[in-house]
Amino acid sequence: MVFSKVLVNENNCYHEVFYNSPNRFKDIKGQPLHNLGLRYELDPFQRRAHLAVDNNESVLITAHTSAGKTVVADYVIAMCLRKKMRCFYTTPIKALSNQKYNEFKEKYGDVGLLTGDVTISPNSSVLVMTAEVLREMVFQKKESLKNETAYVIVDEGHFIGNKERGFVWEETIIKMPREVRMCILSATLPNFSQIAMWLVELKGIPLHVIGTTERPIPLEYCFHCSDTQRVVHIKMADGPVNKNALKTAMSESKKNRGKKELQNLLHDMEAKGRLPVIIYCPSRKTCDSMSQLIASSTFLDETEEKLMKEAVEIALSLGDEKLKTAMSEINDYKERLLRGIAVHHSSLMKFTKEFIEECFVSGGIKVIFSTETLAIGLNMPATSVIFTSIEKFDGERKRRYEKSEFIQMAGRAGRRGLDSQGTVVLSLTETVNEKHLLDLLSPTSEDLKCQMNISYKEILFYAKTSSLQDLQETMNLSFWNFSKRGLENIFAMCNKKLELLKNEGFLTNDNKITAKGSIALSARFNPNYLAIGELLSSNAMSLMQYSGIIEIFSMLQKSDEAGNEDTKSVDSTHRKLVETQCEKIFNYEKKYGIVRPEAVFSSPVVLNYITAMRDIYRGKPIPEVSEVKYMYKGSLIKKVRELRLLLESLSKSYGFSNYTKEAFRTIAKTLKNVEKNDISMLEL
Repeated sequence: MVFSKVLVNENNCYHEVFYNSPNRFKDIKGQPLHNLGLRYELDPFQRRAHLAVDNNESVLITAHTSAGKTVVADYVIAMCLRKKMRCFYTTPIKALSNQKYNEFKEKYGDVGLLTGDVTISPNSSVLVMTAEVLREMVFQKKESLKNETAYVIVDEGHFIGNKERGFVWEETIIKMPREVRMCILSATLPNFSQIAMWLVELKGIPLHVIGTTERPIPLEYCFHCSDTQRVVHIKMADGPVNKNALKTAMSESKKNRGKKELQNLLHDMEAKGRLPVIIYCPSRKTCDSMSQLIASSTFLDETEEKLMKEAVEIALSLGDEKLKTAMSEINDYKERLLRGIAVHHSSLMKFTKEFIEECFVSGGIKVIFSTETLAIGLNMPATSVIFTSIEKFDGERKRRYEKSEFIQMAGRAGRRGLDSQGTVVLSLTETVNEKHLLDLLSPTSEDLKCQMNISYKEILFYAKTSSLQDLQETMNLSFWNFSKRGLENIFAMCNKKLELLKNEGFLTNDNKITAKGSIALSARFNPNYLAIGELLSSNAMSLMQYSGIIEIFSMLQKSDEAGNEDTKSVDSTHRKLVETQCEKIFNYEKKYGIVRPEAVFSSPVVLNYITAMRDIYRGKPIPEVSEVKYMYKGSLIKKVRELRLLLESLSKSYGFSNYTKEAFRTIAKTLKNVEKNDISMLEL
């Protein structure tokens, strides 16, 4: 049984403690033991959280965007270092891990980074890592975690509801030794009590839920009319939507928005003191095309322009031979940067992104076009945000933003200590349904819903590292099961997948991983990992030339941008080989009832990167390849790294020819040298 008691509900602070025995509860009073050298007074919710940490108890921080959750994380890290214990900080994305690593390295010194493809100082007292890396550590080093680690900080904890990766977060929490305390930082969660009860029942220790009851900076929501150029107020803070105003505004937005409309809106916001602004775009290409529309405008005064020019010149002056790729990208955006305009998305190189982030925070960038990357944890608040769309491509399909995504993106508006309010403007380039907008703008938040998407690689992972019985026990302990959503259908689908893996040679009948299964697990970060298992175990590549190997694995990479397809340069035999293996997996899934009988095979072959990867392997500079192929330099660098990591991982597997393994190692070594020769590619 789980008990709870509300300790505080005033002064924009809510504090409720959950515990499983009356004897385990103790109130927390007084002042935090340390002030972190802060020059300002802590908010009530921060002070309460620090007191809970002083008492060595777990905390779930559910606070509004920009409320100051990071201060709690800093306190946890400082406490761990004082106790000479380790602290792990986990994030959902590599960009946030990189930012936190740089931030903590400057503050604390003894900090390492683990992102799967980058390892820096892994024995440090403070380790920043992605969720998947922490999951593997929990399985491999449970005893050392229990004895050496005081806290695990889970940033963006609401990612437990992520469809693709949520279960990884959940199983990591389940498997974490109860001796290790947790500090979970999350957006506001309406069903926090349900989550807290699950965690207390799971771990048997108290949990303090502490957060804010309202945003520190209120938000004003407006609609930009493309016909009349009016900016219509439609909602304030958590109040109701003015439906009449919204209907009128939408009726004045019949024509398409272009250069004139965007320039007028931005200069109007500039005149009203509503810059800097983040403009959310549905794709990376849109970020660039929209920034080009206003490239003739300038948003810097004479002094700001001079300082920005100096910053760009200093960045470009770093351009020795090992920074040439990054310098070429900074140079691509130079004219826009000098006018206070920038873009920010995942296809830019790390050096470029960090330079833009620093310029934005220091005031040199006033208008930044971004995908939703800036909404996920990065500390880059603005006075205003503009939505050009309420849809995005999620890797599988185009869909509307979830309400939680919209709230997080909108929450970047309003800089604490600088703005009295933040402004959210809907300047939509597509026709939208009024009901969809009302749903997004309604004041009620969505409950966090856990995910239970057990993939083939989960089953293979447990078969290799633990047991399938352990997987079943983990599922029984899940938030999904605690929420009484039922596991019958989940178990039924798992059994179908297990049957496929056994009958088609990935597992033995007694659930031991085979050579084919080991190959597939080694390729688990590639979307076609089962097909790779089939391909290599068949020895179809046993005498293949290096260029053919590069071509085949380039076809199997995940496409993350539209590019020119290499239909003319692809070897038809190689393409047929890849498609045959992928279709074989699809047919297996039909055979075992995992996909619908009427489903039609769609080739996952990607033709965008074949020539680019071959050219880079042969020594052609990335900027040159980028220009010819009309691809982002950052995207090419990521694909080089993905290919290199995949081949390195496969070369350590077994069940295929030594010639192929040696070919994988040779290609990977060459690609690694490409990375070493250009320092701007490292730690991407």
